[in-house]
Amino acid sequence: MSSSGATFNAVVLSFKAGAAITRDHAVILSADNTVIMASADNQDIIGFADFEIDGTGDNYDDVCPVHVSGGKRTVVADGAVTRGDKLIAANGGGVKTMPTAAGTYYTVGIALKSAADEKKFEMLMRNRVVVVTA
Repeated sequence: MSSSGATFNAVVLSFKAGAAITRDHAVILSADNTVIMASADNQDIIGFADFEIDGTGDNYDDVCPVHVSGGKRTVVADGAVTRGDKLIAANGGGVKTMPTAAGTYYTVGIALKSAADEKKFEMLMRNRVVVVTA
């Protein structure tokens, strides 16, 4: 694994940081070629931040490498996660287990390990749209 949270077979693209961004958290597009951390559950994210952007003024213009697809990824659990769970982005940029209730979900990956709330763990990146019917 590289020094970032992405594996070597990952696709990583650079974007401008539009605000403070926490490493290993989900990001969304906020403007042209600009990312911010996910701000709601089940957002259709573009990927995960590979580095920390501290947001102390000039750093807002920093480049944020974003792992957009491929391979394994280190992420942060929002609630307990069980190995094999399908995952969605959570408010604040973590990931959580996809609900079982009817709805449309933007899955971001599959948990490769179990993890407690706010703990880092590995997932296999797989962006899919999943529709759960009643």
